[in-house]
Amino acid sequence: MTSTSESAEALSVWQLSETTLLRFATAGSVDDGKSTLVGRLLHDSKSVLTDQLEAVERASASRGQDAPDLALLTD
Repeated sequence: MTSTSESAEALSVWQLSETTLLRFATAGSVDDGKSTLVGRLLHDSKSVLTDQLEAVERASASRGQDAPDLALLTD
């Protein structure tokens, strides 16, 4: 019989994402980077669909930004 930690290690990242829920809260003033943080976490965890990222890239470019504004994923 395997332990719980061994079972969790055997699961792929995709399987864990299907079974694990992460909730967190942010607090701060305007322009502290809360939306950018959440957008970056979504991007880095591969939780953003291709068409969503393309829309953010287009919107960022139309605003004259060189890089995608990941805060747009949540705003």
